[in-house]
Amino acid sequence: MKTNNKKFIFILSFLLIFTLFGQITVAANKTLEVKNYPSIPGLPTITVDSDLADYVGYIFGLITYIAGVIAVISFAVGAVQLIMAASNPSLVNEAKDRMKGSVLGLVLTLSAIVILRTINPQIVSTTLTPLSGVDGIYYKKGADLKPAPNSESNTSNIPDGYKTLFYKCTKSDIAPYLLVWVFNKKDFDYTGGVSTQRVACNGTVGLESAGSFKMSFETPGIYYCTGTCNGNMCSGYMSEANTTTQNEIETPFKGNIKAVRIVNNPNKYDYYGIIFHKEIGAGNGGECSTPITTDSDEIDCKNLSAYNKSSSFSAFSANIFNWNKNFPVTSGDGVDFYSSKLGWSSSKESGVSSIKKDLIEIQGDSIVDIDAKDISFDYTGVYTNIASVCGEDYTSCDRMEEEYGYSEEGECCPCATPQNYQGSDYCRGSLRISGNYLVAFYTNYKEEVKGDNNTTKTVDKLYCQTYTQSVDDLSLKNFLPSGGNKLEYVNIIPTK
Repeated sequence: MKTNNKKFIFILSFLLIFTLFGQITVAANKTLEVKNYPSIPGLPTITVDSDLADYVGYIFGLITYIAGVIAVISFAVGAVQLIMAASNPSLVNEAKDRMKGSVLGLVLTLSAIVILRTINPQIVSTTLTPLSGVDGIYYKKGADLKPAPNSESNTSNIPDGYKTLFYKCTKSDIAPYLLVWVFNKKDFDYTGGVSTQRVACNGTVGLESAGSFKMSFETPGIYYCTGTCNGNMCSGYMSEANTTTQNEIETPFKGNIKAVRIVNNPNKYDYYGIIFHKEIGAGNGGECSTPITTDSDEIDCKNLSAYNKSSSFSAFSANIFNWNKNFPVTSGDGVDFYSSKLGWSSSKESGVSSIKKDLIEIQGDSIVDIDAKDISFDYTGVYTNIASVCGEDYTSCDRMEEEYGYSEEGECCPCATPQNYQGSDYCRGSLRISGNYLVAFYTNYKEEVKGDNNTTKTVDKLYCQTYTQSVDDLSLKNFLPSGGNKLEYVNIIPTK
């Protein structure tokens, strides 16, 4: 046998060993992005709902297909060599060796898959990562159990009579809940209808009418729902756990979220919350929701309609935050508001109002909510062209009004509080965030919208912009809608 044939058989043998002993168990979190994966018969269908297990199964299957194609091509090349060799004995033997090696490699590859599926189909399927107290998830038929994969794109592949999922646990006090998405259509097609079931230890889920299913252990985070709340679950299609800010929410949830499930883990002080935005880009100003959190230590479901003013509000991006409500003082030193651009680097040119960490700590397990008119700038020691009009060093606009008769919005006090941000050349404003905080500027406003029969109506809306880093010049940010609106209140959320 020639060297090329030996290399080919070595590669196929390595593939066989890797397949036999490379059983993969993966967590259920989605970690790869859909990039137009072709649909190949016998392999998992890769969709927006596919998780890492589907990708692993797809790639392993694809490797097997490629090995088979290479074997067939090598056999064809050997056959052509045999025909062309004519009466040359050495070329004839080389061609025959190539053909034999190709057949042997193809037989080994196919035999490996057949043997593995005969002994234990789950060796060539991916399953959920075993957790403490969890024995596993199985297909159940009476007392008989067969290991189940974490997803199945076509339930016709399930053995006859085993159309029941069984979540087997030995320690129910530490085992997590299991979430099972049951799709009416195959290939995880949510357009045909889908239900999500939260399964406790030793619970079951029927799959008789299902076209496909996937499952995941319930973990802390924010779950999007296309339907409204039903207890601590929700109707419609539900996402898996989201734990980081999303500048554009993925389809099919983008613009279609009606509720969120908030799952916390008090044992690890993990508490999640979210602010939804109508604009794409969580850092852009626009219509939004108030912060959505829960008083429950573990799990709750919240309807989005209760956290915004407009019935037409749709969420396209979101600030998702891990709320440090137990130890807010550890998030940082607090937040400073300045009356001018780059206020912290030009202290003699700017008034300042500081919300120190002590105040944030006093708020405890509630979010700091401050009326903008209660944030009064301190101008102690400031000598600017504002002060030169008054001819005096002044400490606050209130003092100017009391001692010199000027109003808060008068010539000497164009920027008494952050309410006037963007409203004056003297109120360009800046923001310094010293630590891990999510700062949200809010205002209520009215907007004329078209109704039926070309009529217009006025609707109330909530406008905001959020920040997690210091801002040199707030006048460059669209945190207020046009039309002379003023900043109304500020939320400061300590985060991890």
